[in-house]
Order: sequence, then structure tokens, then C-alpha cells
Amino acid sequence: MSRKSKVALYELIQPRVGTRPMADDVEAPVVDAHVSTGGRALGGRAIRVPIGYFFLGVPVVLLVTLGAYLLGYENAASNVEAQVDQKILEQLRADDSTRVIFDPLTQQPKIVNQPPPVAGGSGREAPKPGRTAGAPAGGSGVGGKAGTMRSDPRVEGLNYLTIQHLPEEEAVELASFCRSRGLDAYVIPRHNARSRLMKVIVLPGIEAGDLRGAGADLRDRVKDAGVGWKVSGPGRSSLGDSYFERYDG
Repeated sequence: MSRKSKVALYELIQPRVGTRPMADDVEAPVVDAHVSTGGRALGGRAIRVPIGYFFLGVPVVLLVTLGAYLLGYENAASNVEAQVDQKILEQLRADDSTRVIFDPLTQQPKIVNQPPPVAGGSGREAPKPGRTAGAPAGGSGVGGKAGTMRSDPRVEGLNYLTIQHLPEEEAVELASFCRSRGLDAYVIPRHNARSRLMKVIVLPGIEAGDLRGAGADLRDRVKDAGVGWKVSGPGRSSLGDSYFERYDG
């Protein structure tokens, strides 16, 4: 009888009802990855952006930035040019019977008007202005020295070497420099009335068939003068971009 009162070995191994399980038998609680240590859920859902979008977006941003910079720079340059050349535009506003030519040595405009009609109908012609005031008696008019220029020294049908397009003050200074180097330079207005720049040309006019001969020689003389012009002040060119332009009146 004493043998039956003993508890069997397998009964000792099984856990008793109402007792705590052993530590090895307890499963670790599952922690949600979206829950922080404070018990609050992390806001939003994680979105993965392909790396290719990044490489594509960087050039687009650079192009937009560059375009905005160029647009702003162009607008600023236009405003500055409008302010600087406003004085030149006012001087170019003349009627059809008046042309203004600037003497590069005196830097004073010389205005040549058409002869007014003779009052009283006597039939006599009004004296024609052969040359401006202060012109020497031996002046030849077109292509002469300072003070002997007519309203326009060019002849229709000939090609004239254009040196540069500059504001009035710089154009007169360049023409004076070229004259000191033996070149017959003049400052004339441009055909475009809205332009605030003046044109510096060098005489004589060249026939179309002689552009490779006398025209090339004249251009070489301008290039030689351009070497001294470039070193005479900051930002000045060597006059190597001069070109011939046909004058048709």
C-alpha cells in the first residue's frame, strides 16, 4: 500500500495546475515595429524613392536655376543699356532734312541742313552749304580732314569698313585714335533709330571686285591700329572683328 501512495515520476515532470511556468517556457512578447518605446505609433508610412529620381531631379533643378539667372541678367543689362544710351537716342531724333555727323577731333556735332527756299520768288537759288563753318578752303568734302565733312561721307554702291558700334563718347574717341594712326575714320548714326549706338567707319569706299585687294590692305591697317587701341584702355578690343558693308543710301 505504501508503494501506491507515492507520486509517479512523470507526474512530477508535468506542471501543476495554477503554478507559474518556468522562464524557459515563456515566449517573449511581440513588439510592433511601428510603436516607439513610449507606446506611441510613428507617424506616416515610410516611402521609398528610387535613386534614379534623385539623379534626374538634380539636373532639372540646375537648369531651372540657370534659366532664371540668365533671364534676370538679360533684363538688368537691357535696363542699364537703356539708361546709358538715352542721351544718344535724343540726339538722333531729327527731321528728314537734317543729318548729324560728328567730327571726331572736335567732338562737336556739325549739322547740315537743306537750303531754304528763296523768299519773293526771284528765281535765284539759295547759296548751297558746301562745307561747315570753320572748314579750310582747300577741303574736298567727302573723306577730307576734320571740319570738312558733309552730311554723309559715303557714296552709294561702295563698301565701307565698319570698325565697331559704340556709344557716342567712345565712338568719337575711337575715331580720333584711328585718325591719329593715319586712318580716315568717321562716326555716323546707325540706320536703326531705336539703337543707342554709333557706327565707326573707315574710308575710302571699296568696290565689290576689289575687296580682296585694297579691302584686305585697309583691314590690315585697321588691325595694326587695333593693337594700340586695345592697350590704351581696359575692355577695348583689337578691332579684329571689322567688316565691310555696302552703302545703298
